[in-house]
Amino acid sequence: MFQNNLYKRKDLKLIHISEKLGIPEYQISQIINEVSGKSFRDFINMFRVEEAKRILLDSHNKYSIEGIAKDSGFHSRASFYAAFKKHTQLTPTQYLELSKQS
Repeated sequence: MFQNNLYKRKDLKLIHISEKLGIPEYQISQIINEVSGKSFRDFINMFRVEEAKRILLDSHNKYSIEGIAKDSGFHSRASFYAAFKKHTQLTPTQYLELSKQS
């Protein structure tokens, strides 16, 4: 996932990973569910949120929130905020503010 930055593809679907690995979609879905306890979408968004957090904390970051969302693989600001809040219980702005305080 990290080596090829697959999670950054805005159009990423289970079929893309299936084709890349040569493993049927249902098996990949089952493995993701069993290992992570997450759906495919939540699993991919977890990687995207981690990428967004890395960019947010980069002192040389000059991106807007929309730019960070797009660079992390999200389609929109709304989907980015929803996933970020789901995975961190914070908005991106709250996360950044708390990080600066530590």
